[in-house]
Amino acid sequence: GKSKSASDGLYVENRGRYEKRSDHKSKNHGNHRSKSKTGNKNRSKSRSKFGPKACWICGDEDHWKKDCPKRNKGGQQTKSHSSANVATKDTIALTASPIVHEDQWVLDSGCTFHITPRKDLLSDFEEFEGNKVMMGNNTHCTVKGQGKITIDNPDGSVVILSNVRYIPDMGRNLISYGQLEQSGCRYNGEDYSVVFYKGDKRVLTGKYDQGLYYLQGIIRKPEANAAKEIKDMTKRWHSRLAHMSLRSRETLAKKGYIKTEEVKHLGFCEACTLGKSHKKSFPKAKHITKGILEYVHSDLWGSQNTTPSLSGAQYFITFIDDYSKKVWIYFLKTKNEAFQKFEEWKLLVENQT
Repeated sequence: GKSKSASDGLYVENRGRYEKRSDHKSKNHGNHRSKSKTGNKNRSKSRSKFGPKACWICGDEDHWKKDCPKRNKGGQQTKSHSSANVATKDTIALTASPIVHEDQWVLDSGCTFHITPRKDLLSDFEEFEGNKVMMGNNTHCTVKGQGKITIDNPDGSVVILSNVRYIPDMGRNLISYGQLEQSGCRYNGEDYSVVFYKGDKRVLTGKYDQGLYYLQGIIRKPEANAAKEIKDMTKRWHSRLAHMSLRSRETLAKKGYIKTEEVKHLGFCEACTLGKSHKKSFPKAKHITKGILEYVHSDLWGSQNTTPSLSGAQYFITFIDDYSKKVWIYFLKTKNEAFQKFEEWKLLVENQT
């Protein structure tokens, strides 16, 4: 048989168990094959009850792999130089790091969205179900919601990532390169580190470890203050029904329009108190004047809808002396003439007195 290339591949499995399988050269099996009496190289029609290559560990045909005496003996399992680690179950993802840390976030250039299996790290969480994300082995995981994560960087800056998908079946916390670039970030990688910038400001940093770039920062757990709503239906019906009195609301309850338990005595209502209150009227003015022009009353009257006079005036202004009760009247075509007429009146009375 042809030998395979000397390369190994590691696949993460559902149970994390793998078995080794090796191909052996034909010389390892020659002693166990029967030849014909004529001495030619053709195989005999009679075969072992175990079939060709029955054991994948030692190559013998007289037993199965599970009964091999060399099974589970470390380096004695295989004799060939080329071997491959074959998963016994369906693979989930290809990874180079055998250790998974729930608190670590991986900067991934292959994922479409930011993903986390930890709901406790998400703020402004919006729960929904139905969307699916395709994995590397053509399986799908269901998205249960999305939210935001807050990252405290080592330099003291704070970064908030939005639209982080919550997938409980995911085994890693992932930050998407594509999502960061869509938000206006650019990245630069050198010396086993990758740095994301937005403008001139450093946003995120990742350090290389065992084939992956891990986020250098701490995810802040959100703090939520839960408030319980207390519904006061008595106050609500009182407001909805234009501040109706208790007796009228009891009448509606007897007729079945509102529930009886929602009609109770209402305490202080500020709107009702202000609506029923009355302001005191202005007291009559008392002016004690001892001479003319000591106190003067003035008023401007008119409207643009008033029919103009023969001279085209639509307004007039009056000046009344409180002591002598003398009245001066000036007619105006527009309201902006009021100050001009006041100056004329002032000059007039100053000349007369």
